[in-house]
Amino acid sequence: MLFKYSDSDGVDIFFGVRNRGDVRRAIGVECRVFPRTEFSDNSTDAFGGSIAKVWYDADDNACGIQLYYPAAEFYFSEKQFLGVGLGEAELFLSDQGVAFDCEDDNTGISIKGGAVRFYAPNADELGNAAIIEAVYVEIPRLEH
Repeated sequence: MLFKYSDSDGVDIFFGVRNRGDVRRAIGVECRVFPRTEFSDNSTDAFGGSIAKVWYDADDNACGIQLYYPAAEFYFSEKQFLGVGLGEAELFLSDQGVAFDCEDDNTGISIKGGAVRFYAPNADELGNAAIIEAVYVEIPRLEH
């Protein structure tokens, strides 16, 4: 499933959409609900086995989405990042003039002030050859 980054919506399929029912319709595949934990404000939805997981705030509005390789594709500035080597991603971002930070635990990089985080869990061992296995995108609140 394909997702594109959007400054206003986090991912483009959430254009004007934040509530749980509309999010489920926008993604359009079966989801499984995981109960609220001590670390979350609400339950989460996992879509299609391993496509995406969506977090909701206490008002049932999407506040974050994590996308997983290989079931999802994530495009930022017309470049697909899931399944790409960390070094390739860093080079592309640098070429585009996009500042990035390395995660403190050395598991990937983040951009847009941490609103988009690329997760490459083997970066400690493989360095720039580590594959981006997931991306987390904050979903901005809708302004009314």
